[in-house]
Amino acid sequence: MGHKRLLFRSDAREKILRGATALADAVRVTLGPRSKCVLLERKWGTPLVCNDGVDGGVVVEHMRAGQGALGFDAARGVYVDLVEAGIVDPTKVVRVALENAVSVASVLLLTEATLTEVPEPTPERSPLPE
Repeated sequence: MGHKRLLFRSDAREKILRGATALADAVRVTLGPRSKCVLLERKWGTPLVCNDGVDGGVVVEHMRAGQGALGFDAARGVYVDLVEAGIVDPTKVVRVALENAVSVASVLLLTEATLTEVPEPTPERSPLPE
């Protein structure tokens, strides 16, 4: 059996990030309209076959580790700043959020009946004899 190397703090995070980035780069080709199959080799048994958007969570975790509005452009198969690429329009996001807030508020204001929890009255204690 070979020796083990223990890594801590920034060294450990950097090593994990490199591995996650390599996996995300390999799996991201399975997403989008021009998806392809990927074989992930294992130390034992048959390789794992990823296709048709499988393991999308790996790509999401890669985007979470990035800075700013980093996202995956499935049409081109690359990671880009979604705002700069024009995929996400901040003005539209705010407008839709406000429309949804107004819709919820109007439902709450115009509702004639609401469901609330009314506590049951507790029986009064009889006074102790003097």
